[in-house]
Amino acid sequence: MAKNPLENAEVERYSRQLILPEIGVAGQIALKSSKVLICGAGGLGCPSAQYLAAAGVGTIGIIDYDTVEVSNLHRQVGHRTDTIGVAKTESLKRFIQALNPLVNVICHNEVLTSENALQIIKNYDIVLDASDNVATRYLVNDCCVLAGKPLVSGSALRFEGQLMVYNYKESSCYRCVYPVPPPAATVTNCSDGGVLGVVPGIIGSIQALETMKIILPSTEPTYFNSMLLFNALECSFKKIRMRGKNQNCPICGKNPTITEPVDYLQFCGVKAADDKDKPLELLENGERMTVEVLKKELESNKNDILLIDVREPVELEILSPLETVESVLANENFLNIPLKVLENPFRKKEVFEKLKGKDGMKIVCLCRRGNSSQKAVIALNKFAEIKDGDKDFEFKKEYDSVDLIGGYTEWVNKFEPELPMY
Repeated sequence: MAKNPLENAEVERYSRQLILPEIGVAGQIALKSSKVLICGAGGLGCPSAQYLAAAGVGTIGIIDYDTVEVSNLHRQVGHRTDTIGVAKTESLKRFIQALNPLVNVICHNEVLTSENALQIIKNYDIVLDASDNVATRYLVNDCCVLAGKPLVSGSALRFEGQLMVYNYKESSCYRCVYPVPPPAATVTNCSDGGVLGVVPGIIGSIQALETMKIILPSTEPTYFNSMLLFNALECSFKKIRMRGKNQNCPICGKNPTITEPVDYLQFCGVKAADDKDKPLELLENGERMTVEVLKKELESNKNDILLIDVREPVELEILSPLETVESVLANENFLNIPLKVLENPFRKKEVFEKLKGKDGMKIVCLCRRGNSSQKAVIALNKFAEIKDGDKDFEFKKEYDSVDLIGGYTEWVNKFEPELPMY
């Protein structure tokens, strides 16, 4: 009888999947011999790493430059309370090695850039994009095409998730599907938009599944040239058929014009490292106000200041540091008008109604970190250009709308550090 090429410890550990005809000894050896790179050790990267390690993928590379924070833990299940402040790559490595010491883990504790990405990706067989910013997605895609590596890409926000496999055999790449990046200011991450922790858990697990199906000799992935859409509120999965490879794609088409990683700051308007609560800079200095100035203004000219909180109502219940929620909502010099209302031209009557009687007041827009409030000032300025038929109220540009630099986060840090920040 031929000797099983797997060690006794491996047979025992992987026995429940070894007996699957689609895996068997040959499949397990393929998993053991494979090298998988996970770009991002967060909500998607943690469950991906967990199941790839449990299945016996021989080498797992992890690239991330961030450290573990307490706000990560509701979704980033590869980290623990006792690893807060530890590099995410190291924290996830500890988790993997505790789960399966037979797996070789390589940490790349650095920012993925145009200078290092291709060299790193060349050393792996398959790449998982578990990042949460557009620039990294294009960078990883381009390097996977140049290096000839399949890419398993996932995303999650709020209650929704997406997944697609790119550059598998002759399938499309990320640029085929998204040839033009969205404006940087329109992209929302989970820090601003929120996410239910189980959503990246589900998408990350399916990323691991699709990766294993690429590795195994007798299977192939489901979502190449098609996209998975997951809705957690409905608990629904939809498979959307996508167009195949774009022959005019600048990176994977017949006549590619991109032959090396490009300047993704110029292309996307944001760097790959700008996904970690990066403050936006949309306004000039004269359209912004510091927390110190606001504090003085409130102390001396409180009746002349109109505060507009542009967060969603649910966020008022989490934190409203200037006053209690009840007193804030009862304050005639405070309004809660969410950004999505201000930016919706079909709801201008609603905004006009809320602003009646506020003529001559200085408007200060507030949000958590000073990003949405800048967009709100831009939206309010557009109201000055609207010729509204209702003459009971006429919005004037000279209302001097400004936003609060750093938002509530900066206020809490400077004046009320005893309050929690989210």
